[in-house]
Amino acid sequence: MKTRPLLLALAALSGALGATLSGHAAGWFAPALPETRGSLPAGIEALEEAFVGTVERVLPSVVSVTAFSPGRRGRMSLGSGVILDEEGHVLTNNHVVAAGSSWRVTLPDGRRLRALLVGRDPASDLAVLSIEAENLEPARLGDSDRVRVGQWVLALGTPHELPRTVTAGIISAKGRTNVGVASYENYLQTDAAINQGNSGGPLVDLRGRVVGINTAILSPPGGSQGISFAIPINMARGVAAQLIQHGRVRRAWLGVYMEDLPAGRREEVGLQAGKGVLITRVVEGGPAARAGVRPGDVVLSMQNAPLGNRDLFRLRISERKPGETIVLGIWRDGRMMRISVPLGEKSGDE
Repeated sequence: MKTRPLLLALAALSGALGATLSGHAAGWFAPALPETRGSLPAGIEALEEAFVGTVERVLPSVVSVTAFSPGRRGRMSLGSGVILDEEGHVLTNNHVVAAGSSWRVTLPDGRRLRALLVGRDPASDLAVLSIEAENLEPARLGDSDRVRVGQWVLALGTPHELPRTVTAGIISAKGRTNVGVASYENYLQTDAAINQGNSGGPLVDLRGRVVGINTAILSPPGGSQGISFAIPINMARGVAAQLIQHGRVRRAWLGVYMEDLPAGRREEVGLQAGKGVLITRVVEGGPAARAGVRPGDVVLSMQNAPLGNRDLFRLRISERKPGETIVLGIWRDGRMMRISVPLGEKSGDE
């Protein structure tokens, strides 16, 4: 190895200088200063304490997740997870567990426990495992809707088989779609270093509240380039609740095909400005068709909240319960109208 001559040279050098160093150590190195508070500006010291305190609060809730497939040469993947409750439910990514037929969770105190799969949801890339253990410390879940761009966050997990790793960054953007990881995407983007093995671990604010589940990186060679993505915890919380209750996720269905309204079509349909979603096709006999939605309608709002784009509209529909009635604000023939639609339930082929 190339490092061996260097190590030998350093050993020889230390032997030659041993007497000098031992006789004149006080002259070579300044004495260590005592640990004292108040040596940093108040704002910097408070920020440092916030980082340290957050890590101390959150690390007991962060686990390593290993997936095994005996028929395919042992371990298939290694990721991270978050303890949700004292009953032993662990939230992680679907892509962490999907390749395995058995799973192991390693707790922060070193305990290695067999885990059972409660359910997984490829459409959101989330999964829930279950373990049996005492003295579990559930994570505190925050409100990802209130996260602000520029806010400090920490990413925790087991990147490259290094457990209890913490990295820091900010929220770089919200509502990222078309990342290509899952069918339903609404990612928080962060520049906190997230690498292979971080998947399923928490992204937390400086109050120790989980605001996202680390999921993906934008990096051709596989290392962090400062562009990483986390599933918002509000989305993950809803999926986890359904997996725990039903073992699967039941999603609402509107029954339309749609696209973002092109800027050039606004004047054509009589809109001066603003975003909207253009309905291109209505499924015959589906919820939207029964309620009176037509091809060519432009959906401007849902439950009185403006729509950003097609992907977020689709996501907001999926988060509703089958059978729930929603109100759509629709622009048709130069005028605004409201249509109430009782939602159906999405099946696998819809």
